[in-house]
Amino acid sequence: MLSIYTDGCCLNNQCTENRGGWAFIAVKESGETVIRWGKAKNTTNQRMELVACIEAMKFGLTVTEENEIEIITDSAYISNCVKDGWYIKWLNNMWKNSKQQAVKNQDLWVVFIYLLELQYFKITHVKGHTGNKYNELADQYAKNAAKGNV
Repeated sequence: MLSIYTDGCCLNNQCTENRGGWAFIAVKESGETVIRWGKAKNTTNQRMELVACIEAMKFGLTVTEENEIEIITDSAYISNCVKDGWYIKWLNNMWKNSKQQAVKNQDLWVVFIYLLELQYFKITHVKGHTGNKYNELADQYAKNAAKGNV
């Protein structure tokens, strides 16, 4: 199994001028790690979490013949969406949430769902900032990307 830890962040979230970063750490069965990151302006934390997962999924599809790729995220937004089937409800409700409002980040969710259904991805939630080595490393890279330090 290929395990990929993801994280996203947004400095000055909710402000007009902000900077976001995302990162993932892919851990191959051999123990080899691959790190990727990126940044964006005028974004949100949730968008960066989604971008991190999308980029991790795309990477996973290009480097492994494995049947299972595990995406490990500290984002309840993403893990609950998959675990509780939010995205299925969104698709059935023409991209409206339970409050009949437009689903935020639909542009990214469309890509995420496409990739999710293209290949089996196990989505695992890990609590953030609890000492998980690769989750902490992904967090650090995401923050550094947002700051422009990587």
